[in-house]
Amino acid sequence: MLLDGYLRCIQGEATPLCSKCKTQMAFFAQIDSEDETSIMWGDGGLVYFFCCQ
Repeated sequence: MLLDGYLRCIQGEATPLCSKCKTQMAFFAQIDSEDETSIMWGDGGLVYFFCCQ
């Protein structure tokens, strides 16, 4: 399963490498901080999810 969208990097792109096959992982999803729902990652950050193709 792959969600559609675009990666929004806060401090520059840093796409990780897969620890098993050593290739660049694909962007899967991100969760943004949201004051109104009390979801806060650090100081207003984002959580990124990647998967190996």
